[in-house]
Amino acid sequence: MGGVRWETTKVHSFAIQALPNYIKWDSDNDFSTIIGSDTVELNSDGKYSNFLPSVDFRLEPMDNVVARVSLSKTLARPEYGNLFASRSVGQPNRPTFFVDGRATGSGGDPNLRPLVSGNLDFSLEWYFDPSSYVSAGFFYKSVKNFVGQGTFDEELFSAYMRFNEEMHKAGVLVASEGLRHNGHVASVEVKKGKRSLVDGPFTESKELVGGFYIIEVDSEKEAIEWALRCPTGLGFDDVLEVRALTGETDIPPRLLELVRAAAPTWSTTFSKRP
Repeated sequence: MGGVRWETTKVHSFAIQALPNYIKWDSDNDFSTIIGSDTVELNSDGKYSNFLPSVDFRLEPMDNVVARVSLSKTLARPEYGNLFASRSVGQPNRPTFFVDGRATGSGGDPNLRPLVSGNLDFSLEWYFDPSSYVSAGFFYKSVKNFVGQGTFDEELFSAYMRFNEEMHKAGVLVASEGLRHNGHVASVEVKKGKRSLVDGPFTESKELVGGFYIIEVDSEKEAIEWALRCPTGLGFDDVLEVRALTGETDIPPRLLELVRAAAPTWSTTFSKRP
């Protein structure tokens, strides 16, 4: 027996939020958040769709023995408490002037995805008496989209965006992108001419695992100068590598002839560097 289900979930979260005026230092490491009389309306939406197939088998390989196999995909939606549109202000855990304490904020995300599980269930039952049986089962669940918590530094993020804007205005920025976490990656391994999908290439993470800039400048020195000005510190230590892209002048003449013969249109995109 089998079945198929398609589900679309829409989330709309609305809140009237009282705005904090300031954080007051009381004593030592004790602070209080002073809430004002002004309010603001917060609205946020989320939407996701899932294809949920299932199939079940019941087999009797011999008398008094029943085997059951079930394959399915299921989901569990996030808890309501994680979908709030409202935000809260947290006090710093130490003084802000002498020891660099920082106030924090927290909030939910109405666009959270559900837990999605791929399931394989197998059981074997032996009915040794009309009212008694012994069973053994195997259950495998592959679950993804666990809800996590993290710290986001808006000031540092804005510094990255201002750096992007500066390079764009200078006319050197060609592209800049971040690399998404393990849930959005595939690796193809080639051994002895055979291709196969493997895990990785990164360890499990729910955040960005890196990124890249492509800039067009006149010299390696200028590229290094831009790298030295790049903001750093999105929750981890940074290593910035400066590498040159291959251009026409980097390819031996014989290979360049092969490139032009095999890819006459694409080869014209090579840029000559000084």
